[in-house]
Amino acid sequence: MVKALIIVDMVQAYSKDIYSNKAIIKKQLLLIKAFKEKKFPVINIIPETLKKNGKNPIMIYLWGDTFQGEEKKSSEEKLSNLILELQQAKFDKIIRKPEYSAFFNTELWNYCKKKKNN
Repeated sequence: MVKALIIVDMVQAYSKDIYSNKAIIKKQLLLIKAFKEKKFPVINIIPETLKKNGKNPIMIYLWGDTFQGEEKKSSEEKLSNLILELQQAKFDKIIRKPEYSAFFNTELWNYCKKKKNN
């Protein structure tokens, strides 16, 4: 079994919807530090409203124009959507999810499987 910390959807657009978000962020930062000390991977999953063939209607339906203009942003600019306190964290892997699930159409499953075999 591989131990890993997976942080999902912690972007600025969602922070207003999270009850007690400062406490959650503080705990996440402590978890990131603890996992890094143990040399366990820390993975960040970021929502992506774009598909290779255009906008994703499901993600847009769920989150509206939260990510409007994403298609014009560089990878670094997209990471700036992370909650400010998490922007300085050192993630081993950042995965963009084009659908609601972090596993569907992403490399998360293969990444975890690869880590298990190492």
